[in-house]
Amino acid sequence: MTNRVYQAVVGVIVVALLMLGSCVAGMGVTVAAAPALARAGIGAPLGVSSGAPSPEVARIFRPFWEAWNLVTEHYVDPAAADPQRMTYGAIRGMLDTLGDVGHTRFLSPEDRKLEETSLAGQFAGIGAEVDKRDDRIVVVAPLEGSPAEAAGIVAGDVIVKIDGEPTEGMSLTEAVTKVRGEPGTKVTLTVIHPNQTELSDITITRQEIQIPAASWTMLPGNVAYIRLNQFSANLHDELVPFLKAAQQQGAERYLVDVRNNPGGLVDQVVAVTSEFLPEGIVFIQQSRSGARQEFRVTGNALVPTAPMVVLTNEGSASAAEIFAGALKDQGRATLVGETTFGTGTVLNTYNLSDGSALLLGVAEWLTPSGHLIKGNGVEPDVKVALPAGVQPVSPSRVKGQSQAQLEALPDTQFVEGYKRVLGK
Repeated sequence: MTNRVYQAVVGVIVVALLMLGSCVAGMGVTVAAAPALARAGIGAPLGVSSGAPSPEVARIFRPFWEAWNLVTEHYVDPAAADPQRMTYGAIRGMLDTLGDVGHTRFLSPEDRKLEETSLAGQFAGIGAEVDKRDDRIVVVAPLEGSPAEAAGIVAGDVIVKIDGEPTEGMSLTEAVTKVRGEPGTKVTLTVIHPNQTELSDITITRQEIQIPAASWTMLPGNVAYIRLNQFSANLHDELVPFLKAAQQQGAERYLVDVRNNPGGLVDQVVAVTSEFLPEGIVFIQQSRSGARQEFRVTGNALVPTAPMVVLTNEGSASAAEIFAGALKDQGRATLVGETTFGTGTVLNTYNLSDGSALLLGVAEWLTPSGHLIKGNGVEPDVKVALPAGVQPVSPSRVKGQSQAQLEALPDTQFVEGYKRVLGK
């Protein structure tokens, strides 16, 4: 069991969209269900072999097993009544009722491989973070420098079709599988852009994608512009040399961009925040009992006091929200942009006997002031919307530009953040 902060988005199209029964045995079923399970090829459930479940548990689960028996014995297409798919579907349905959509979730063995790969920083596909919201496949963010970004995929796009096949009713894993493919091959996504109604077909050439955890460049005015792409396992190791190089080049102000950052690992967000925050709380973890645990900075910040602005948008999720919330609450940085995604639970990974797993929210995140991130997100100090069709800039795209050129960019969030860190 591990305690990690996962991407708010289970899926990661980096194909692709890389994202994103043992549980039957744990349900405490009635003895009457055992014959149907045996015919379906599933072993005796817990509570049958070890003794009868309590009357209350038996009463609650009786309709489920009645339905299971009816399906396995009477459904017109016996091949469609696959025990494993039915079991996995039941688990997903159970977790959906908890309301922690896109975070608490069930991973099949195949899903687990995708989830583990998503934090490694190397993929084959189109390069976009995705989630499933209201039974729709939605782009949380295209990754910086990815084929998806170059083709015009933007945060908030609803993927309606994949190579002409409707995504309605499609699981996130199924969508990932259909988008993935060999480098050099093409996939066509039919999308609806945010605040639009018409369909757009976007054809993207898949390729091998290596996403750096961070990138940076110097801007006029002695501003170090740093983009944090995700809080993957190597982020802190990449960031420290960047900060030292920026200081050597005379950086006096810092513009840190966590727009479209899907999150990552909790140890990384603590380590990275500690480079900008000299003391205090990074975040508070609250258990189901209400008990609170404070996670504090580790000390020895490289940039403890320099003027700082952080850029956020609705694609800033999970660990990125902890980072932004800590700096805002501690008065260390001004937040510019849009309210973040609102992913607010700490996940434990519970491995199941067939190689699948539950990622279960066991605690909630609060900012240092006690603000609940789940469902609320972190609001910026200065709200700035990005014009429709405009992509966020990146260090590689603004490198070498003059102050006048930077202030004329269509990325209004970047422009506002740049002006504010300059003191304008």
